[in-house]
Amino acid sequence: MIGLALLLLILVLAVPIRYRIRAEKYEAVNGTFQVTWLFHLISVVLKIDHNKVSLGRMKIAGFTVADFTPLDEVEEEKIEGKLLSYGHSQENIENHFEVVDSDGVVDVETLLQDERKAAEKKKENRREKARQEKEQKKKNIQRQREKEREEKRKKAQAQKEKEKEEKRKKAQEQKEQEKEARRKKKQQERLEKAKKRRAEKKQAAVAKKNGEKKSIRQKVQALFEKCCLMVDHGLDQLDRWIDLAVNRMDRIIDKIDMIEEFITDAVTVRMLHRVWKATKKIVHHLLPVRGRGSLRIGLAEPAATGQMCGVLAMLMPFYGKRLELIPDFEQQIAEGKVSCRGRVRLGYLVWRILLLILNRDFWYVVGQFKSLRAEPRENGKQKDR
Repeated sequence: MIGLALLLLILVLAVPIRYRIRAEKYEAVNGTFQVTWLFHLISVVLKIDHNKVSLGRMKIAGFTVADFTPLDEVEEEKIEGKLLSYGHSQENIENHFEVVDSDGVVDVETLLQDERKAAEKKKENRREKARQEKEQKKKNIQRQREKEREEKRKKAQAQKEKEKEEKRKKAQEQKEQEKEARRKKKQQERLEKAKKRRAEKKQAAVAKKNGEKKSIRQKVQALFEKCCLMVDHGLDQLDRWIDLAVNRMDRIIDKIDMIEEFITDAVTVRMLHRVWKATKKIVHHLLPVRGRGSLRIGLAEPAATGQMCGVLAMLMPFYGKRLELIPDFEQQIAEGKVSCRGRVRLGYLVWRILLLILNRDFWYVVGQFKSLRAEPRENGKQKDR
């Protein structure tokens, strides 16, 4: 049972999904699109005639499981037998000829020449073997040196990151201590002002109880002190709002610094480079293996057509000689034909993704990203407290 499951898994991963596209557009759009998998066990066919879908079916083991053909053309069953047959590329066969003497007589000189050639061949093989062993030793030594250099570099990088983390923590602690000192100082000032207000209120209540009459000067002074207290209270409230705004700005700045640190980190840069290389290889694997086409294209204005041709010329390394571009500077037109085929192996895609996931740098970057998302919330909770 396990062997059968492994065999099925190997088939699914190793057998490619083949696709073929043939399309043309002149007066109308005509084309055929076919996808097959597992030796035509699963196949999908889509045919377009004169801008309309004339045939569309999905088959598994010869049985139709889905039909995309429009209702008015379902009766045309003969179309399936007239689909284009797709041939396979022929293998080059090398023919080996042996020259045989008509008399069948082999002289001594020929034997000696054969022996000398055999001896020279043995010597050449020994020399080649010694050269290969020497090159292998050099490669092993070079690999060992590269490994040692990589270990040293990793150690230096780890030490550098450790020092950077310690500096960041110290700066963060110092900043938190300064903020805590400012908060305590302002809280102490608020407490002293509140005590002063309570004492003045108490003194005023005692004076009122004793029946002391205030003069106009004392009333004006009391009104002025009341206004000063109100202004002081407003300034305290404004100071609190400023502190909140400064705390929020500090959080934003810390967030920006952490994001910059994360992006400029050597491991992150290396991982992004690997992801970019893997993406390019996956895209190259998905592109057609063989293709041919010609395209006649033109815009309403000759200047716009020239600019478009310049852009398409920059993309020429991607299509090369397989696509013939014919610019038309007189009329607005887009017509041509193209045919291509390719294959996609699921095993290759899975292997590329696993190479990224199983790398230590990937999990390091994921951990840094998670800490980057979680740390500001924790800091916010601590500051709110």
